[in-house]
Amino acid sequence: MTDTTPTFQGDDAADWALPTLYETRKRVIKWADKRQILTHATLLGQVDKLVEEAEETKEAILNADKTGIIDGIGDSLVVLTILADMADVTLEQCFDYAYNEIKDRRGVLRADGMFIKEADLSPEELVAAGLA
Repeated sequence: MTDTTPTFQGDDAADWALPTLYETRKRVIKWADKRQILTHATLLGQVDKLVEEAEETKEAILNADKTGIIDGIGDSLVVLTILADMADVTLEQCFDYAYNEIKDRRGVLRADGMFIKEADLSPEELVAAGLA
């Protein structure tokens, strides 16, 4: 993979500091509000946009395009931030909720790199994984 990672005011981490998730979320919400996305978009429309961004991220991964991967993940986070705000929750709340759901989860990492939670495994898979 060719490293075309954007730099931030210099290559030395001491030269720059990334904003916090909270700060970035506030900027995204302000941006979306100015463009009337928060008042005129729909939750389902934002989900469709998220799928579009995920497909762009997948394409960047397939092309080993690191800048495209960064852009795709970032765009996905923008859409998720807007979606969360429209649902009257914050990205931080959603992230924390999801972590608490998975923190003790057991399962199996398949050969294709996909983690399958224990509840979704067949009885045979549970035995093979030593989870039965």
